[in-house]
Amino acid sequence: MRRGILCGAVVSICAFIASGTAPRSLVGNGGSYSFSAFVVAFICIGGIIKTAGDTRAERQKNLSLESNRRIAGRLHDYTTNDLTDIVMLVEHMRRNVPDEETRRQLDTVRDTAVDALQHTRQVIRTLRAEETPAETSSAEGTSRTASAASVRTLRRTVDRCRRTLADMGMDGDVLVFGRPDTSMTAEAASLMQGLIRELFGNIGRHGDHARPYMVMISYTGECAVVETTNVIRDAGGEEPDDATAGLRSGLVQYRLLVERHGGVWRESRTRSRWMLRAEIPNTLSDAVRNRRG
Repeated sequence: MRRGILCGAVVSICAFIASGTAPRSLVGNGGSYSFSAFVVAFICIGGIIKTAGDTRAERQKNLSLESNRRIAGRLHDYTTNDLTDIVMLVEHMRRNVPDEETRRQLDTVRDTAVDALQHTRQVIRTLRAEETPAETSSAEGTSRTASAASVRTLRRTVDRCRRTLADMGMDGDVLVFGRPDTSMTAEAASLMQGLIRELFGNIGRHGDHARPYMVMISYTGECAVVETTNVIRDAGGEEPDDATAGLRSGLVQYRLLVERHGGVWRESRTRSRWMLRAEIPNTLSDAVRNRRG
């Protein structure tokens, strides 16, 4: 808006100067006054359009926030309470079970429910817009010193997922090379955590329980790399697309998130084997940041 007013004023001044130096020109004989009037009119029209657009955007934002608050309220009233009840019931069952193996399996169920409860609460906080821009900037700033916490969280996630697959009769290897760079942001770390969970979930749902799986996590200094290979269950005589339809459905969202983050997603499959390599940059590049807006 300020640039438009400045440009309009410059054009008006030039028009007045031109009318004085060349009276018979297009802007002479009073034409400069008409030209300036048009400039002022267009500036006013532009201001009205911008104000109306801002008002409409603000109204839409308020409607979205109100809708998010209603969703957050329902998640809090129903989902979090149900998950809390599951945790308490599992704790009660564990105290009354003498078998060590059964207690270990109940521990896995309890840890999974607690993890789901924490994630749900994070979603509720986001929907309620409790985090201000200043808090977001502060979180991104402190994420540079949170690499140790990220490593611990990832280790707990991997251990819990491996126990879950082991309880399902699946065996495999998880290899981790290096540590997260201090430049890794909270957004990149969160994206990686979610991708790891999704990969293990897909291995459990679609993998061959009689064949081992492989997950490799490595840090290159500029990005985190997640690679996995898995034998698809019951893929014998079916077409590859049919055999891997379930695999793609759960990972489509994460592919969009990784690419939106400026990362690389390479997926390949044969009749019986599925492979993935995902690269998640530690920080957003200038091009990605500008594309986001």
